[in-house]
Amino acid sequence: YVETLKAVGAPGPTDFKEITFKFDHRYRNIGATEDSVTAPQATYRPLGNGFFQHVRTLENNGFLVNRSYELTFLGALSLKKENAYTNAKLTTFESVVKEVKPFKLDPSKLTPGSKFSVDYGNAFPLQEFNFRWSKVTCTTERLGAASEIHPKIRGSAVWLACNATHEAGGESKFTNVYFAQYGLLLTTKY
Repeated sequence: YVETLKAVGAPGPTDFKEITFKFDHRYRNIGATEDSVTAPQATYRPLGNGFFQHVRTLENNGFLVNRSYELTFLGALSLKKENAYTNAKLTTFESVVKEVKPFKLDPSKLTPGSKFSVDYGNAFPLQEFNFRWSKVTCTTERLGAASEIHPKIRGSAVWLACNATHEAGGESKFTNVYFAQYGLLLTTKY
């Protein structure tokens, strides 16, 4: 699949060493009356050709709970993910992308209403067949300044409404923002 992804190209400059985003992640457990808030931190390091190393750190009450390491394409397609939980002696692989169908993504041509889709098969690291297929389709909602997300982020941005379907069942909806200055898609709502 690496050649398939290289053919998509690396839209956008990646002339930075790393960029770190800090979030307030709000969620409500079933039966809870109030939101809980965690403050994950996501760091992206460009590796070239649209590939990034993504390190996500999660702390609760100032203590490290989890750190995950991912190889991503444009920050949106998680190709390989490994979790390091503080209560475990070994890291765990979540899943690995085994195949990606060819697709086109040219952010300079994204206009409100335009779409792109990515079909990919993932599996456990040692699995060689019977992959679980997923499809992510994103529709451009609007174009704007990246500073709308945070005043320190430069350049333009594209807001995308995305829908993921999975062969094993289930559907998820989320919002991605493409930051042209960094060549990076970031999920802002799910």
